[in-house]
Amino acid sequence: MEILASTKTLSFDAAVELYNSGNDDDKAIALFFFNEEDLRNSFVDNFPIALENPKMTAWENFCTNYKPKHNEGECYISSTSEIKESTAGDAVNHKSDKNLVPNEQYAQAVLALTQLLQLREFYRQGWKPSPDYTDDYYAVSICVTYGDPDTVIYNLEVIPYSKDSSNMFSEFYDVFTFEYEDIAEAFKENHEDLLMEYAKIYL
Repeated sequence: MEILASTKTLSFDAAVELYNSGNDDDKAIALFFFNEEDLRNSFVDNFPIALENPKMTAWENFCTNYKPKHNEGECYISSTSEIKESTAGDAVNHKSDKNLVPNEQYAQAVLALTQLLQLREFYRQGWKPSPDYTDDYYAVSICVTYGDPDTVIYNLEVIPYSKDSSNMFSEFYDVFTFEYEDIAEAFKENHEDLLMEYAKIYL
């Protein structure tokens, strides 16, 4: 931190660091010496530096420092599970805009996921995979294959896993896991539409 004692001033780089520290007192010191717009613009201009400082891109600080705007086509999911388009140009609020997604397709995928998670818990009937994945289980996996630019192929598979299986390397990527194969197969067959809707989040 470079503070020039002889003139009792703060260097601009040091002020930027204080401004983006996430601490209100530090931010006030930075604003005493420099204009907020200049400090905020520096945050945008020095994006690689922001990536190295987790506090600068923490959600609340991101909204405060970067002041992002709603983009055209962005959507949110209302309290009644309706997909609504946001107003382009409005400032993103760190409290009320956590449910903002890039477009309607993503919103539909998020809604599908929330429904599938509720259905998964019903199908599991209280079962949960062991924390260290030492039990055998079955996963409904979504395979996305890209052909030519206009072709995307989705495949649903039930994959068995065990502590001795070579498939265990991908254990943390499986969301829809079940104790028995027939339950996994039923989940796949009964909720194919929702699974395909959720798969679009990977595009």
